[in-house]
Amino acid sequence: MQACMPISLRLDGAMSREQFDSQFATEEACADYLIKLRWPEGYSCLRCGSGNTGCLRSRRLPLFVCRDCHYQASPIVGTVMERSSTSLRVWFLICFLSSQSAFRMNAAAISRAASVTYKTAWLILMKLRQAIAASDARHPLTGAVTVNSAFASERDCYSNQRNRRDAPVLIGATFHESGRLHRLKIKLVPLPHMEEKRVLPEGTAAFTERHVTAGSFVRSVTARFTARRNKLLLPHFERALQWVHTTYGGIGKKHLQVYLDEVCFRLCAVHRGKSCFSSFVRLCATTTPFPYAAIVA
Repeated sequence: MQACMPISLRLDGAMSREQFDSQFATEEACADYLIKLRWPEGYSCLRCGSGNTGCLRSRRLPLFVCRDCHYQASPIVGTVMERSSTSLRVWFLICFLSSQSAFRMNAAAISRAASVTYKTAWLILMKLRQAIAASDARHPLTGAVTVNSAFASERDCYSNQRNRRDAPVLIGATFHESGRLHRLKIKLVPLPHMEEKRVLPEGTAAFTERHVTAGSFVRSVTARFTARRNKLLLPHFERALQWVHTTYGGIGKKHLQVYLDEVCFRLCAVHRGKSCFSSFVRLCATTTPFPYAAIVA
């Protein structure tokens, strides 16, 4: 056994494909990055917490072995990548390709660029979206929060006219003093919380309870969604819906929420000037696995 020596965690936010191929050229390089990301102070046994461990390098992925309790674990145990037969380099490559927002990479485009099947690309992207949704649930809006209602339409960027294709949503956001977007959430409204085109008070209350921290100042406008009433949130909502439509086409209501969570995550990352690639890899590494049935349900 030999000690695992991970690489630096620094990622260039403007990384090119050539830089990606250089830094993550091998499965070993990807594994080392993942190990350092999960255990920056060195691996500790996931069962007993002991630091008295060794590392076997004879497998596709390193295998940590605890010398005290003899528990064995690979770097992907306890992550969304657990039990995946897809190589780590493909996982990293799909995260990288998905982060290239200028190219609007959906599952079909990524399957071609990464030389994997459409099913593999779609499943990895859905696991990433589930990780984004889980992170979103852990970070409610706080401070001065603006909440508006709208309809996410399959045909337009936004819609004032509800029909069977439109999904009612509540949009919540916080802003920096400069007016720059800080946090954004777009959440589907259950139909029992709707009355015609209006969100009922219990719908707004449910959104606030679930997605806003207690004590925050909430300004709620849930009347008809118009440019005059909603000028603060309208540009961000239009941009989010435009992204969904142009990148993914028509999204059914079955999976619409995780796509909305993804685009909110992307927009906030853009406003913060952060690389989505490093965030995507970190989410995959720090989020517990999801059952396959929960992803396709």
